[in-house]
Amino acid sequence: MIALGAMLLVIGGLSYKEYFCFRIFGLNAQPIFVAILWFAFVFEQALLVRIFSIIIGILLLILSIQKWRMPLHFDIGDKTKYQV
Repeated sequence: MIALGAMLLVIGGLSYKEYFCFRIFGLNAQPIFVAILWFAFVFEQALLVRIFSIIIGILLLILSIQKWRMPLHFDIGDKTKYQV
């Protein structure tokens, strides 16, 4: 269960980072969604697991499509976000 939590933590963090490049609605809330999903697993709340799995899956699918459509040399995202 701890390994699942660690994996979800990484997915949530990466989704939050990608929100600043792609501005996909709801993606910045992905860390909260994965935290709720983990707690739903821990407390065996099957309905919450289903609901948040669908939400997280849809957001990750949209993010994957956006990343796939982006030219490879643009993979760093919006370079102005990294200017100091």
